[in-house]
Amino acid sequence: MNKIASPQELTVELRKLLNMAEGANPSRMELAEALRSLAERVEKEPSPAAAPSVKHALKVGDILECSWGYDQTNLDYYLVTKLLGVAMVEIREIGKKSVGEDMTTNKVMPDPAHVIGAPLRKKVGPSGAVRLTSYSSAYPWDKKPGWETKSEFGH
Repeated sequence: MNKIASPQELTVELRKLLNMAEGANPSRMELAEALRSLAERVEKEPSPAAAPSVKHALKVGDILECSWGYDQTNLDYYLVTKLLGVAMVEIREIGKKSVGEDMTTNKVMPDPAHVIGAPLRKKVGPSGAVRLTSYSSAYPWDKKPGWETKSEFGH
């Protein structure tokens, strides 16, 4: 009995079962045996949760930068406060300070002394990125000031 190699292969097998069920009166025993066989093949697949974790390079004290916004640029910074195993970290949002400006943007740097909110536990991706929301991820900060839209121009 071969294991199911892909979601597409599982779909093909399920369609075969559906065709069998809709066909010329299969016996309940035939249908049950086909379902049992398929279930055994699917159970042999390793679950995504069982996949090995990728070790990341983040360290306690590292700063992550998140740039997000629609028709504007917002910057948020996060401080890595704990390593949780090989694939997770605890982070805290930190403030930012203005280090320059032009007509429509502020030049900002992270301010680790200004902690905002409660700690967050997040999984770290292979690139060192941390997914924060459906629309934003934080990446290791490049140690350069960032530019964000001034509040009167979109915030």
